[in-house]
Amino acid sequence: MPKDYELKSFWLATAGDYKESPPLDGDTHVDVAVVGGGFCGMSTAHYIKRENPSLRVAVLEDRVVGYGASGRNAGFAMTLMGLTLEVTSLRFGKAKARQAQEFGHKAVDHIGQLVDTHGIDCDYEKPGL
Repeated sequence: MPKDYELKSFWLATAGDYKESPPLDGDTHVDVAVVGGGFCGMSTAHYIKRENPSLRVAVLEDRVVGYGASGRNAGFAMTLMGLTLEVTSLRFGKAKARQAQEFGHKAVDHIGQLVDTHGIDCDYEKPGL
């Protein structure tokens, strides 16, 4: 019988033998508590530890890491910021639209850099621009 997260997260359903961590029991003392184990939370914890390895950082997640939207999209990343480039230009001006588009491209490229740097086995591919 699949667990609830296996129905909602592509990577958890295909990860093989994933073992959940037990819930926190008692007091836990950390320097930084990151709430949410999706892309943003995990990235935040990663960069905090990279900047200052001596900090005790905990990622707190209600279910399992990647349970929410970060797991349901199967790791799909794109440069679109919720609006087309034309609509972004009309609302915020061409310079801001260009800046947002460049940021989106850098963000997608950054995912590939993380995969390479950390040797992450994730079938990463970047098929288009």
